Amino acid sequence: MPNTGKPSQDCHLCRKRRVKCDLGRPGCTRCAKYGVECPGYRDLQDLVFRNGHPGSSDKKRQRRIGARSGSRGSDRPDHGLGSPAGRGRWPVVGEESAMLPRSLGQARTAQSVAIMLDIYSEVRFLVHEYNQASATDGPLFWATHLFSHTYMTNVTLSTAGRAGSEDERKREAALYLNRTLQSVAKGLEKPRAAFQNDLLAAIWVFANYELLVGTLYRGQENSWCLHTRGLYSMLQARGPAQLSSLVGRQAFWPCFNMIVEAFIKNRECPPETESWLGIISATMDAREAYLLPVSIFMAHAARLQARMHAILKERDVDGAARELFSLAHELAAAEEELNRCITASGRHYETNAHDFHMHTIFCSGKLQTQYSLELLADFLTHFGQRHSHSMDKLHGMRLRCLGKMHAAAQCIIDAIPRFLGDLSPQTPPRRHLLVGSIRMIWPAMTVYKAWSALPAQKEAARKALLYIGKEAGLHQALCFLSDFGVLPDEARRPLDWRQGGGALVST
Repeated sequence: MPNTGKPSQDCHLCRKRRVKCDLGRPGCTRCAKYGVECPGYRDLQDLVFRNGHPGSSDKKRQRRIGARSGSRGSDRPDHGLGSPAGRGRWPVVGEESAMLPRSLGQARTAQSVAIMLDIYSEVRFLVHEYNQASATDGPLFWATHLFSHTYMTNVTLSTAGRAGSEDERKREAALYLNRTLQSVAKGLEKPRAAFQNDLLAAIWVFANYELLVGTLYRGQENSWCLHTRGLYSMLQARGPAQLSSLVGRQAFWPCFNMIVEAFIKNRECPPETESWLGIISATMDAREAYLLPVSIFMAHAARLQARMHAILKERDVDGAARELFSLAHELAAAEEELNRCITASGRHYETNAHDFHMHTIFCSGKLQTQYSLELLADFLTHFGQRHSHSMDKLHGMRLRCLGKMHAAAQCIIDAIPRFLGDLSPQTPPRRHLLVGSIRMIWPAMTVYKAWSALPAQKEAARKALLYIGKEAGLHQALCFLSDFGVLPDEARRPLDWRQGGGALVST
């Protein structure tokens, strides 16, 4: 009979040497004293007692359950908790089972949906799709297994036993990824695939999975951006009619993260954005009173950001001189309109968690656009003979941009505790930390990548990104994405005319 008695929880090396292990995680200190790396611990499943004849154990357990239910059936009312409908459709995370599954992988699969509902309980569209889905082998469920497996691996790898389980984790991840890709591809081949909400939800979950694994190379398209473009294609095929129903609107907003993708890639939002937001504006719900004007501003700012980046990338001195101040005026007018709409709505971002998130997104867009304006002004200081702008005027523009940049960056830094807490290790990590990390990853990265941000702000953003990557399991934060593009050196080092016109100012 396997695993009889009390199995040792010691690490592999201490058990082999028959010495007492201190059970330190991720490796015991006794191994360190020996001058070797601790090989880790056995899987938790290996420490569970199992009957050598599980069939007989099942029969005995069923007889005991039947006896207990018969003795208590007369004096305890039936609340329907024993039926699937009474207990809820999906298991609760942490719910005890009569017997543990054969492998930890099977346990994770059984709880994949419960894990997702625990993390994304506020995403009504996703919750609705899980409740409506009838098949458990479609693209949504395979994407769910993939996400949950990767998330649990990322957040528990530092404390779980490593020896003998790494190959199993890799095999499971490869299986889930392959089945997800096959299932999504098969779903996209069906007629009217764009109108399948479960497929839309599957791609959304798949995009969030990419944040967990991260894109470790800069030469190719970021995987998260790639899936975001796929979401846009489905929304584009659905047309404006999708915004007329409550379910369609709930599906639209989570998939509208293409605004962030536009800033990451320095390009405009899709051409349908203005009409989509216009339709929503005509029938705006009270809960969209802050979300909508911020989205309108971000779409406008993304267009200006794309233009400024194109000028810098092409080293277009004439274009920079011609458009610098008009771009700054247009950006200021868009922000003024945003403030007017928010004031008229009477909402304040501090009172609502989602509004607070959107305010942080606004600060990120403001930071990136003001940074680009500052780079344009710095760029023009090197070509005074080719335009009519005085150095004093360019210097004034630079100082205004720096002031707005630093204020926006500080708003982002001040928001870190609300999303991530005090950045202290959590054992086990709270699952709502993942949602806060997803909301914080782009704002923190925007601060970190802005050369002109204050050193203290950049350091705070760096610490937040490291925490997001290690504690929350979002490895994309460790990749630090790509910079805002390849920019000319003149944009990063403005001339200081006070030093005879030839000295450089460090940004």
